[in-house]
Amino acid sequence: MGVTKHEGVQAPSYKEAEFTFEDLVSAGFVPAIDLPSDAEVIDGAMVITEAFDSETSDTGTVGDAETANRYKAGIDMTALGTSKIAATGVLCNDSNRRQFGFSWTGVGEPPTEGKGKLWCLYIQKSRADFVQR
Repeated sequence: MGVTKHEGVQAPSYKEAEFTFEDLVSAGFVPAIDLPSDAEVIDGAMVITEAFDSETSDTGTVGDAETANRYKAGIDMTALGTSKIAATGVLCNDSNRRQFGFSWTGVGEPPTEGKGKLWCLYIQKSRADFVQR
Protein backbone atom coordinates (compact mmCIF):
# COMPACT_ATOMS: atom_id res chain seq x y z
CA MET A 1 0.00 0.00 0.00
CA GLY A 2 1.42 3.40 -0.97
CA VAL A 3 1.27 6.89 0.42
CA THR A 4 -1.72 8.88 -0.80
CA LYS A 5 -0.41 12.08 -2.35
CA HIS A 6 -2.62 15.15 -2.48
CA GLU A 7 -2.32 17.50 -5.44
CA GLY A 8 -3.93 20.47 -3.67
CA VAL A 9 -1.56 23.17 -2.41
CA GLN A 10 -2.37 26.13 -0.19
CA ALA A 11 -0.61 29.06 1.35
CA PRO A 12 -0.94 29.46 5.13
CA SER A 13 -3.08 32.32 6.43
CA TYR A 14 -1.96 34.82 9.10
CA LYS A 15 -4.02 36.66 11.71
CA GLU A 16 -3.05 38.81 14.68
CA ALA A 17 -4.65 40.75 17.51
CA GLU A 18 -3.18 43.45 19.76
CA PHE A 19 -4.05 43.83 23.44
CA THR A 20 -3.27 45.95 26.50
CA PHE A 21 -3.61 45.37 30.24
CA GLU A 22 -6.95 47.22 30.08
CA ASP A 23 -8.44 44.47 27.87
CA LEU A 24 -7.85 41.70 30.42
CA VAL A 25 -9.53 40.18 33.47
CA SER A 26 -7.38 37.88 35.59
CA ALA A 27 -7.94 34.19 34.78
CA GLY A 28 -10.50 35.07 32.10
CA PHE A 29 -10.15 33.68 28.58
CA VAL A 30 -9.99 36.35 25.85
CA PRO A 31 -11.02 35.21 22.36
CA ALA A 32 -8.68 37.24 20.16
CA ILE A 33 -8.79 35.61 16.72
CA ASP A 34 -11.69 33.92 14.93
CA LEU A 35 -10.49 30.99 12.85
CA PRO A 36 -12.42 29.46 9.96
CA SER A 37 -13.99 26.03 10.20
CA ASP A 38 -11.59 23.18 9.49
CA ALA A 39 -8.51 25.27 10.35
CA GLU A 40 -5.37 23.83 11.91
CA VAL A 41 -3.00 26.19 13.73
CA ILE A 42 0.54 25.47 12.52
CA ASP A 43 2.48 28.31 14.19
CA GLY A 44 2.00 31.35 16.38
CA ALA A 45 3.22 33.35 19.35
CA MET A 46 2.41 35.79 22.09
CA VAL A 47 4.66 38.85 21.80
CA ILE A 48 4.99 41.14 24.82
CA THR A 49 5.89 44.62 23.59
CA GLU A 50 5.46 46.44 26.93
CA ALA A 51 6.03 44.44 30.12
CA PHE A 52 3.11 43.93 32.50
CA ASP A 53 3.71 45.26 36.00
CA SER A 54 1.43 43.52 38.49
CA GLU A 55 2.83 43.49 41.99
CA THR A 56 3.89 39.82 42.03
CA SER A 57 3.45 38.12 38.65
CA ASP A 58 1.73 38.17 35.26
CA THR A 59 1.40 34.84 33.48
CA GLY A 60 -0.25 34.03 30.16
CA THR A 61 -1.56 30.96 28.38
CA VAL A 62 -2.57 30.52 24.74
CA GLY A 63 -5.37 28.24 23.64
CA ASP A 64 -8.97 28.25 22.56
CA ALA A 65 -12.37 28.54 24.22
CA GLU A 66 -12.44 24.76 24.76
CA THR A 67 -8.92 24.31 26.23
CA ALA A 68 -7.40 27.57 27.45
CA ASN A 69 -3.81 26.25 27.45
CA ARG A 70 -3.97 24.09 24.31
CA TYR A 71 -0.98 25.79 22.63
CA LYS A 72 1.19 27.27 25.41
CA ALA A 73 1.19 27.76 29.20
CA GLY A 74 3.42 29.62 31.62
CA ILE A 75 4.26 32.70 29.54
CA ASP A 76 6.04 35.36 31.61
CA MET A 77 4.26 38.58 30.63
CA THR A 78 6.54 40.73 32.82
CA ALA A 79 9.35 40.32 30.28
CA LEU A 80 9.59 41.67 26.73
CA GLY A 81 9.84 38.99 24.10
CA THR A 82 8.21 36.32 21.99
CA SER A 83 6.79 33.06 23.31
CA LYS A 84 6.20 30.59 20.48
CA ILE A 85 3.25 28.22 20.68
CA ALA A 86 3.23 24.50 19.95
CA ALA A 87 1.23 23.25 16.97
CA THR A 88 -1.06 20.48 18.24
CA GLY A 89 -2.66 19.11 15.06
CA VAL A 90 -6.13 19.81 16.48
CA LEU A 91 -8.71 20.81 13.89
CA CYS A 92 -10.77 23.88 14.74
CA ASN A 93 -13.99 22.23 13.67
CA ASP A 94 -16.38 23.59 16.30
CA SER A 95 -17.15 27.08 17.57
CA ASN A 96 -15.07 26.74 20.78
CA ARG A 97 -11.91 25.57 19.01
CA ARG A 98 -12.28 28.34 16.40
CA GLN A 99 -11.85 31.01 19.11
CA PHE A 100 -8.05 31.30 19.31
CA GLY A 101 -7.04 33.42 22.27
CA PHE A 102 -5.33 33.66 25.61
CA SER A 103 -5.75 34.18 29.31
CA TRP A 104 -3.75 36.25 31.76
CA THR A 105 -3.36 35.67 35.48
CA GLY A 106 -2.10 38.56 37.59
CA VAL A 107 -1.05 38.20 41.22
CA GLY A 108 -0.94 41.19 43.55
CA GLU A 109 -1.94 44.68 42.49
CA PRO A 110 -3.47 44.95 38.99
CA PRO A 111 -1.07 46.10 36.27
CA THR A 112 -0.90 49.73 35.21
CA GLU A 113 0.94 48.95 32.00
CA GLY A 114 1.41 46.09 29.58
CA LYS A 115 0.90 45.51 25.86
CA GLY A 116 1.31 42.71 23.41
CA LYS A 117 -0.01 40.88 20.43
CA LEU A 118 -1.07 37.36 19.65
CA TRP A 119 -0.61 35.91 16.18
CA CYS A 120 -1.21 32.61 14.48
CA LEU A 121 -0.52 30.95 11.18
CA TYR A 122 -3.02 28.34 10.06
CA ILE A 123 -4.08 26.18 7.15
CA GLN A 124 -7.60 25.22 6.25
CA LYS A 125 -7.72 21.49 5.59
CA SER A 126 -10.62 21.63 3.11
CA ARG A 127 -9.06 24.36 0.93
CA ALA A 128 -6.58 24.28 -1.93
CA ASP A 129 -5.27 27.45 -3.58
CA PHE A 130 -4.00 25.60 -6.63
CA VAL A 131 -3.20 22.12 -7.90
CA GLN A 132 0.34 20.90 -8.35
CA ARG A 133 0.93 18.10 -10.83
